[in-house]
Amino acid sequence: MRSRCDRLVGRTCGNAPQAGQFPDQRGAAVCRGHRRLFGGTGSALLTLVLVLLQAGDATAAVETLIDGNSIATFHTEIADGPDLGLNQWSVNGVEHLGQQWFLYRIGEESPEHAIGASSLPNGQNDPLLHISTIPMNLNGQPGNDFLQVTYRDTETLITREQFEVQLAFSLAGGSAVADHADMSETIIIQNLGDSELDIHFFQYANFDLGGSHTDDTVVITGNPRDTATQNSPLASISETVVTPPPTHFEAGTVVDRVARFTDFLPTILTDDPGPQSGFDVAWAFQWDFTIGVGDLAFINKEKGLRPSIIPLPSAVYAGLTLLVSLGVVRRIRRRIAGRHE
Repeated sequence: MRSRCDRLVGRTCGNAPQAGQFPDQRGAAVCRGHRRLFGGTGSALLTLVLVLLQAGDATAAVETLIDGNSIATFHTEIADGPDLGLNQWSVNGVEHLGQQWFLYRIGEESPEHAIGASSLPNGQNDPLLHISTIPMNLNGQPGNDFLQVTYRDTETLITREQFEVQLAFSLAGGSAVADHADMSETIIIQNLGDSELDIHFFQYANFDLGGSHTDDTVVITGNPRDTATQNSPLASISETVVTPPPTHFEAGTVVDRVARFTDFLPTILTDDPGPQSGFDVAWAFQWDFTIGVGDLAFINKEKGLRPSIIPLPSAVYAGLTLLVSLGVVRRIRRRIAGRHE
């Protein structure tokens, strides 16, 4: 099977990635073609995450959630593998995900850092350290269906503020005969420092619905624009930001999104809602927060994977309408003829 790099550039990279590089910024440092960047209600999930704020440390880096017909896998540190973050989400054995994860930027001038990237290509250490991973079984079925991961900033020359990011995921699969699954996500950012925290938080999402990345369309809708929908002939994924609405958003291709996040420059998403169609589409959200000392910022999101309902071409609809109309006319004529016999 070819790697994503192979798929995008049509050849194999000549250099091997170095350990500890930015999540698939190997694509920038080694092969510009490699383009991976690195059930329950929102209120219930939020309550649970708040309870877990003081939970003890747990050591695990690669975690798998299972519920019903769905399996999701997370790499919480770049050392765990090439695809940082949520890197697999299957329904009934069919894979739908390329990669989804989060980045952040402090202030207006620094570049973005991927959460869980232990070091950057320029040799600087990422100050946001992986503190704990806590999987839980909330539904009583085999396998864990909930995951909470905590990362904490330390005072460095890169970012002087001190803060903590907690990510919580709840997987809700369908029955064995269903083709749908849902995932709830809650993000908590807490300012642990002694001054206001100016933080810009990003989500990058690259879904390969049905295992294919060549025939999808993505668009961001809503007022405000808070819902990203990606469709393919095989499946669809919809993500709605419950609260707060993104400050900025962007629909486009994986190549463009990764280039923006790995150019060592501050990124502001363009507010382009799409639609974007064709080869390896992706979307991104951005939230800009100023968090007071000791305060929290929350993000709540819901995702749903569904089988696609493929619309028929207008010519087919016209033909079906004509056939139905002819059938109705024939029935009426037969009824009239029967009355005169």
